[in-house]
Amino acid sequence: MVRYCCFTGLFLLLMLSSCSPQEKVITGNLPGTWELVAVYADPGDGSGTYQPVDSDNLLVLRPDGTLSANFNFCVGDAETSSGTYSLQDSTLRPDCPDLRRLPFVLVGDTLTVTNPACIEGCGERYAKVSDEPTSL
Repeated sequence: MVRYCCFTGLFLLLMLSSCSPQEKVITGNLPGTWELVAVYADPGDGSGTYQPVDSDNLLVLRPDGTLSANFNFCVGDAETSSGTYSLQDSTLRPDCPDLRRLPFVLVGDTLTVTNPACIEGCGERYAKVSDEPTSL
């Protein structure tokens, strides 16, 4: 009886810890220089896909948790190309007045960033071009 209870308790603990809705996929090395290679295009019906782009947009993530880019993160008149990122909640945090957080998923050398404020779905995919953060 004791072994059954211990096994059942351990099984439930493992099931609860492995089914977290907050689970993030981080399998690569985040700091470095990233280049925009694809954007998510959706006509508003959920049938969207990532389409390749030819872009000079670079995103630099430094080991100290800061970020910079050669493009504007903010919507409207505000402009910023800097901010921070968090591995704890897997978000980019641009220094925009609206204080939005952009969730990301890192799998290997592909960084996918989404914008939850988009109604029709927005996303960008970046490919790692260097493990070293470049100066912008």
